Amino acid sequence: MSRVWPFLYGRGRERGYRLLIVPDLLTDPGALGWLARAASSGRDGERAERLPDGPAVRLAVRSEVVDGEFDEFGRPLRISYGVVSRTAVSMRDVDAARELAVGVYREFLDAEESFRPRTAQALPGGRQVPAARLAAEPPPVPSVAPPVPNVARAVPSAARAVRPGRVSRLRLVAVAGAVVVALLAFLLVRTLLGGAAEHSLPTAGTVDLDLLTGANTPGAPDLTVTRSDGKIYFEPPPGAALTQGDCRRPEGPEGRAQAVPGSRFCVTTPDGAVYDLRVRAITPQEILAEVDEP
Repeated sequence: MSRVWPFLYGRGRERGYRLLIVPDLLTDPGALGWLARAASSGRDGERAERLPDGPAVRLAVRSEVVDGEFDEFGRPLRISYGVVSRTAVSMRDVDAARELAVGVYREFLDAEESFRPRTAQALPGGRQVPAARLAAEPPPVPSVAPPVPNVARAVPSAARAVRPGRVSRLRLVAVAGAVVVALLAFLLVRTLLGGAAEHSLPTAGTVDLDLLTGANTPGAPDLTVTRSDGKIYFEPPPGAALTQGDCRRPEGPEGRAQAVPGSRFCVTTPDGAVYDLRVRAITPQEILAEVDEP
């Protein structure tokens, strides 16, 4: 009986697409980038592929919409899950992995910020994957927030009388407070409806921006992420274009460019779609970037 490794790829209500179950068959960043691309390609079913470093593997994948779950922009959440093996796979293996994938995905939705990908060991093909066989990476040490001042002490007691001379001043403060609240609410709504969404990009591999944003039909990769001498670079794959700077004010030059926090790029996909991409932060596991159509 063949041995298979389960995997899960999806995004959260706020966090971008990422591998949520990682098969320990694949440890190289290039191989994990290949798996993320294969899972997000929209090609369900069984197929044979070759890893970036050469070995051939077999893959079975299925994508589905998660009932009743939406991202911060109101788009339905989708997951892609399946199995990978060096020998043979079947959709029955995918059926067996579904319950595990759904369970881990619910854990992710419950704690998107602190969730760490689960590493899955090899399991015999067609057998249900027990949750005990999954190992989670150690959670980060929680940061300690500064103490919140006791607001109740600063608020006058309701039973305390207000002197007549202070009434007009209190009314002025109340009106000013209402204006500030209304302004903050307006800025919040404008950000949610029109702001760029933050996504998680791999530190090595390929990225389909159409799939990330849901703005266009997913297709060929739009961006290649590579590492060299401890630095991360963006490169346009064949048919795509990459320019440094905002799409409305390109700064050049075109082609391969280093990705650092705060850097901006204009990406033109092979299908002709255009995206503004701004790098927010870079960690050993992911690149956090805002992606938006100009």
